[in-house]
Parts: sequence; structure tokens; C-alpha cells
Amino acid sequence: MKRFAPRTLATLVLMLGACSPTPATSPASGNGGKKADTAAGVGGNTAGSGGSGSTSSGKGGTQSSGGSAATGGNAGSGGGRSSTSGSGGSATGGSAATGGSGAGGVAGSGGSSATGSSARDAGPGGSATGGRATGGVPTGGVGGSATGGSATGGASTGGTLGSTISDDCTDQLAKGISISEIAVFQAGKISVMKNGSAVTPTTTSGAEIIQGKDGLFRIYVTVDSGFQSRSLSARLKLNGQAVGLYAKATISASSTELSATNSFTVTVPASVFGANLDYQAQIVECGSGSGTDHNPVFPTTGVATLATRKTGVVKITMIPATSGGVTPTLDQSFVDSVKKTMDSMYPTTDTQITVNTTALAGCTVTGATAADDVSWSNCLDKLRSRRTADKPASDVYYVAVLKPESTFAAFCGSGCITGISLVASATSANSRISLVDGYLPDALITVPHEVGHAHGIEHSPGCGAAEADPAFPYVTGGKGYIGWVGWDKQQSPIKFFDPAKYIDIMAYCSPQWVSDYVYKKMATRISTLNGARIAMPEAESTWRVALETGGNLRWGIAITEPVPPEGEPLAATVLDAQGASVAQITVYRTRTSHGGASYMVQDPKVGWATLQIGSSTLAF
Repeated sequence: MKRFAPRTLATLVLMLGACSPTPATSPASGNGGKKADTAAGVGGNTAGSGGSGSTSSGKGGTQSSGGSAATGGNAGSGGGRSSTSGSGGSATGGSAATGGSGAGGVAGSGGSSATGSSARDAGPGGSATGGRATGGVPTGGVGGSATGGSATGGASTGGTLGSTISDDCTDQLAKGISISEIAVFQAGKISVMKNGSAVTPTTTSGAEIIQGKDGLFRIYVTVDSGFQSRSLSARLKLNGQAVGLYAKATISASSTELSATNSFTVTVPASVFGANLDYQAQIVECGSGSGTDHNPVFPTTGVATLATRKTGVVKITMIPATSGGVTPTLDQSFVDSVKKTMDSMYPTTDTQITVNTTALAGCTVTGATAADDVSWSNCLDKLRSRRTADKPASDVYYVAVLKPESTFAAFCGSGCITGISLVASATSANSRISLVDGYLPDALITVPHEVGHAHGIEHSPGCGAAEADPAFPYVTGGKGYIGWVGWDKQQSPIKFFDPAKYIDIMAYCSPQWVSDYVYKKMATRISTLNGARIAMPEAESTWRVALETGGNLRWGIAITEPVPPEGEPLAATVLDAQGASVAQITVYRTRTSHGGASYMVQDPKVGWATLQIGSSTLAF
């Protein structure tokens, strides 16, 4: 849940920046621009709901087929990229690929070791003439030894989805410069090579490279003393040399973490991030250059292989909620803005949003009740009842959008809640519900935040977020930071988010982006819902629904068709009319994101007068 404290209208925009989740986007971005987080005045930097959102400057060229897929020679017996080949195979005499390292023929990945090890085992691999084995290709899924990954950016990028790289540069390796690190960015930095050695492509909290998600490869460089500033090109070959991309940049100094200057960054399309992602990166001269030859190629021979994780799509049904007699219009611009933000922030291949135009009726959230927990909780209960009646697929999230006042200032001038959800378990299909305000740009952070709760994710610490996750790892001064260098693919020019300044999306502070800790949790839930069918108990009963807000219980909308129980089983006591205990029953609790809860309670029997949960009571 998100909550804003009462403020005067004159300070409302400043409040949005200082005390609430704020989109980590530039004014020109496609998700509506960044709200002011300094004393910039009432106007701030609000760019509205649109923004350009263009990413064309870093796409790395068109997706034409390019050159031949067989540069560098053909794989010999047992060669290629098979993870079961024993011999590795050598390249049969082909010359080095155009723009390649000049190391002779390429032998694919060299096959696996004689024992057929997968990337998890990271064995030595088969031998290969003209190429180095990489311990086998990942068999799909998580883990394994993954090596390298290069990224190019700077002044210009190009290339085609083919083997030929036409960057108008020489084939001479650049002098006076070395590759110090290579990282892959999809929402944040995942290092894959440091100081000439491959590192496992996972972060401290376990975030991984996601299959089928757009990304950015970045090559960091170190230059020698006295290095002459000049234009260089970083060439990136991917997936068995079939994909060739490059980036040209003027390099004048060594790379620094938070600036794209003096590094190479190349945007790589989602189609390239498959189960068996391999690459080689090198830096070449675009004119003449002098200095020590540090052989800026990784790996120096053959290719490096990256393990990736399969997750899948996030499916959302978006519904207008009539509240205070007002029904919002969920136009395509609003839907597209939300989708772009979700696609950038979540570890998903796609966010699929379908609008159901049949409004959720009867909600009472208005400007006058915007901060009232009960009004929000009652509307959320209506959404739960709606999802139960609609019977969508178990992996579909219902998001209801309300907009009872003409402006956010009118809605939140006296303080407000801007979203509420049930914190759903993996098996609690009817708890995958969220209720949000529809005011841009606030909704672009509220929706990812609340859908995060519906993915079972707790609040992160910061600015009064209730029931924060005690295991959140990056807490300073009571605030939960993102823990990795963040990146939003919507932003142009490229901007990297400082992990010492950006707060996790599940907290309340700003500016916000997603932490690698929460990103990993999201990936786990998304892959679970897109994987094998989740075992669900048989439908057992109709249910009464008790709602808890502020420690007080009240009845919600009953479930009148038999459904299985959802939530955490808890013991409850049934009292008779005289207050004596007559039964012990199990109720099923699903917490809401604001600290309350929803309970599934079996229908009462004769002689049951009162339900007692903990110290709270409610008459049947």
C-alpha cells in the first residue's frame, strides 16, 4: 500500500518527490517523466503521461540477416555448440571473421567435457583448435558457469543481426587500452567478466539474466597513462558468431560506474537472450593509434557462454473502478505507459495488459475518503469477489483503477492512500488483486509496487512502509536501497541509477527503482506461475469473508460458489451466545499491503454466535 500524509496543495508536488515512490525516469521518457524530488517549485519536472520513450538510439541497427553465419570456419567433428559432444572439434581452416579477433577459425563453444557436463558443472570442456571450450552450453534454467558479456555504447551504435560488422573501422586491436569489466543490464547491473576473468552472472542477491528480455551489454575500459583520446569501436559477436553488433565512442579516460561516457554500451534485442547465450567482445582502432598492446579481446579465443533464466509473461486484466460515482477511462496511452514501466522494471519477457471495460461498481473512495483504510479495503474486497466470479486463468492479475477526482491534487490534498493489494501466495489465485489510483505519473510507480504485493512481496524498508521485510539486505538510515546499479531501458540518453541514492520500488521513499533482491523474488514467482501447473486443492466449500482493518473485524462479500481455501491457515475460536467456546476452527488469512487482512471463514453452524481471531471478535 502507498499512503501520503496530509499536505497543503502548495507543497503537494514537493511531497511526491520527497515522501512517495517516484518514477526513475527522465522528463523525455515514455513513462511520463520524473516527478520533482528537490525544491524545484510546484511545477517540478512532470512531463505528463506520454514522453518520447524512444530507445532507437541504442538499438544497434536493424534486424536484417547480415552476413554468413559461418564466418571463421566450420566446426569439425564434435564441435559447434553441442553440450554433449566429447571431442570439441576444430575449425576447418576458415579465416577469422571480419572484425573478429584474428585468432584463426572459431570452434563454437568447443563442446562439453568428456563427461557431458552442463554449464552448472563448468567443466574444462573439450579441446578445440582455434577456439576455447567453455565447459558446455547451459541446458536452460538457472546457474552454471557463465563467462563474459560485452557492452557497447558511446557516440554511435550499429550492426545487424548477422555476422558481418560494418563499422568503417580497422581490424587492428586498439592500443593503450584494456577491457576491465563486462556487464549485462536488463534492469540492473550483472557483471559477467572482471579483470580478464569470467564471473558467474548473478548478483549478490541472486538476480540473473532473463531470457527473452531486452538488455544492454556494457564494456568498461582502463586506459594507459598518456592515452590519446580517439574514436574506437567495440565489436560484439553473439550466439555462435551469428549476431554482430558494435558501438563507436570517443574514449579519453578510463570508465567510471555511473557515467556511460568512456565506456561502450550496446542495446541487444530480446530475441538474442536465449537459453544458450554466448559472445566475444573486442575493441578496435577506427584510425591510427599507438601504445602498449593489451589485447582488448574477451575471451581471447573462442566464445564465452552465459547462463540465463527463463521466467515468462505477466498477465494483467485492468478494470475501471467506479468510485464516488466516477468511472475512469483506461485509454491506450495509460495502458501503454504502465506496460512500458512494467516491462522495464520486472524480470519478464512481456507484460500483457487486457482492459475489461465492465466497471467494478460500488466503491466509495473519493477525495474525502482517500486516506480511509476501510473504504479502500471494501473496494478491494469487491475486486476479490469480481475475480472469483470471473474465473480467469490462475496466473492472471486483476488491477482495478479508480480516479474519483479530476486531479491528483484534488484527490490527495488532505492525504491519501494510492494503492492496496492482497499479498498473495503462489497458490492463491483469487488473491492476485490490486487496487490503484489512475493519476499519472503516480500510477507508474503505484502499479508496479502493488502488483509486487500481489506477487507475494513484502514492503521494503523506508518512509513508513508497513510490515517491511526484515530480511531486506540493503538498509541504511532505515531506507532500503536498490543494491545494484540500475538501468531503465526507456531512458535516452542512457542513465545509470546510483545504488546509494535509489530506493527499492517496494518502499515508500523516492527516487525509486527495483533492487536485485526484489527482482529475484519477482523472477521466482513469475517463473513459478509460467512453469508446471501448480497443485491446487479441490474446491471444498462456500465461505464467509472477514476483513480486518486496524485490528477491527467486519464481514466482507461472501464467496457463494465452492472454492478451495487460500491463505495462511490460522486457528480461530467460535463462541456461543453466552461467550463460551464451542469450537476451534481453521481460518485462512491473506494479508493486505496496508497491514490489514482478509480471512476465509467456514459458514457458521447452529449455536455459533461469535468468531474470535486473536483478541478480535465478530458476530456471525
